[in-house]
Amino acid sequence: MNAIPIEELLHAHAHAHVHHTQMQALQWLTATNRTIGITYTYGLHPNAPLDVPYDSMWKREYAGGGSVVAAYSEEPGTRHIYVGILWQRRVLHMTYGPVLAVPRGYAPVEDQRDLSTHFSLEEVKRIHHQTALIELTEEMISGQLNLEMLEQLGPPVTMNNADIDTSGEGEGVYFYRIELPWSFIKPIAPGVLVLKAGLEATPAIQEGILRCQFCSLGALIEMLDNAENPAAGLHSQRLQLVGSLAIFKGKDTLSSHEGSRGIKNVFHE
Repeated sequence: MNAIPIEELLHAHAHAHVHHTQMQALQWLTATNRTIGITYTYGLHPNAPLDVPYDSMWKREYAGGGSVVAAYSEEPGTRHIYVGILWQRRVLHMTYGPVLAVPRGYAPVEDQRDLSTHFSLEEVKRIHHQTALIELTEEMISGQLNLEMLEQLGPPVTMNNADIDTSGEGEGVYFYRIELPWSFIKPIAPGVLVLKAGLEATPAIQEGILRCQFCSLGALIEMLDNAENPAAGLHSQRLQLVGSLAIFKGKDTLSSHEGSRGIKNVFHE
């Protein structure tokens, strides 16, 4: 962090603009965490007009963002879909209880690469694909999975284009789905299943994950549609998007599925 007053830097920027001299990126603070691959920068915002400069903070993630993955399984015979969800402690979102989530995480920084580097499109895709598998095995299910089982869902997205840097080709948050064999899960209550013994990820508690379960799509949609449910917030919206897209393979069977009232909202909102 430098000691130059903000007003002086803005004045210098305006002077350079008026006299058509070479412009420089004016930054007061850069904070980097290589463990999770994030850099926060505070300074003259890159999107600020040359004649009306303003200061702000923006974030850059390694490879432009992380990955989100929804796991699901289809019941033989009925073709009902069960989506894997996590009950996760996120005190910055809700202080008094867990929220609904799916596995997601930042792309791990490889070697000593610069976090600001823009990679080729092929390299960006490789990093995100690998990240999805890492997060799935860390937060939900251990072993017996491979990269070929993951399927990307559409193009990457930017969660906030005002203050998140995804300026490189193919950058953003990537979404994936993965279909698990029905033999991986077992029922513990009507409409609720869990992973069989030995399959649940063990480091999950370090991520604040309290439990993992597979809910029928109908029950899940009802939870997400319920405005009174405090867990159905920011993380749940991500779950609603990814979990719903993850099951479009069987959407022709959903009209008779319990809770299908909310499915129309998911696909059209």
